[in-house]
Parts: sequence; C-alpha cells; structure tokens
Amino acid sequence: NPDGTMDEEQMKLYKDVQERLIELMKRKPNEIERATFLLWVAHNLERIADRSINIAERSMFLVGN
Repeated sequence: NPDGTMDEEQMKLYKDVQERLIELMKRKPNEIERATFLLWVAHNLERIADRSINIAERSMFLVGN
C-alpha cells in the first residue's frame, strides 16, 4: 500500500497490545510470565503482517498494478 495505511494500522494494533500487556504486568506481577509469552505472540504476528504486506506490495509491482 503506497500510503502506508496497512503498515500504520498493524503498528497501532501491536503497540496497543504491547501497552495493555505491560500495564497488566504492572498491576498483576503474577501474570508476568503469561504476558511475556503473549508479547512474543504479538511481536511475531506483527512480523507476519509486515512480511505479508511486503509480499503483497511486491506482487502488485510485478503484475503492474
């Protein structure tokens, strides 16, 4: 997406999850381990989304759209 809308949206979602999990860890220290695993899941999903957008953009470039 040339205007970066998808990139911005995925980053906003990732940052939102990250902030919520950090707040959870502050409020409930007994949940730190679980929240840490969820942070890794969120990170990996963000990376998948980033790579998917790159693949889609390159595919569109190759077919001329």
